[in-house]
Formats: sequence, C-alpha cells, structure tokens
Amino acid sequence: MSRTFLLLNSSRGTMPKTPTTERETATFRLPAALLERARRDGAERGLAYVRSVEEALEVYFFARLPLPMAEALEQDIKELKVSRENYFYSLLDARYRQILAKEPGKAPLAKKK
Repeated sequence: MSRTFLLLNSSRGTMPKTPTTERETATFRLPAALLERARRDGAERGLAYVRSVEEALEVYFFARLPLPMAEALEQDIKELKVSRENYFYSLLDARYRQILAKEPGKAPLAKKK
C-alpha cells in the first residue's frame, strides 16, 4: 500500500492586515489516494490541497460552527456514547436514507443492530 507524507507548513512574514490563526507544522502519513482526492478537491475549488485537508479537520471538530451549535453537537456525542467518527457516520447514514426515500422504487435499507 502506497503512503504519502503530508507536510503542513506555515511561515511568518510581514504582519497581515487581518487577524490570523497561529499555525503549526504537522507531518503525518496519508494514503496516496486520499491525498490525491484532497488535491483534486482543492484544485476544483481554487484552493491549495492543504486547505482542503484543513477544512476537513475544521468540519470534523466543529471549528467553524457557532459555539452554541458546536457545544450542543459535542454534548450529543457524549450522550449517545459514540465516537466522533461513528457520530458522523450516523449523520451521513440518516441523510442517505432521506435521499433513498425520495427516489421512486428505492426503499431505505433496514438498520443493522
């Protein structure tokens, strides 16, 4: 299995005109196919692939949501006693079932227990 390194880097230059978030360098390994997907996504949206990865992390950790919304979702995860990953999978599963319900002749699949 091929793996690719992803290096998130930042440099400090002149003071920006707008406030920025302090950045750190992180080096970690990603599957090559996943990194390629981030590159394509970034290119399609006119962003650097590192920004695509950053946005994915922001979504996963509710970083850009209003604080009350993020806190409510974090509390929901705790009350449901599920991992963050399984929480997202359950949300995606619920949405997928809604999509299937709209399509004629496609009934939602039964939930596994």
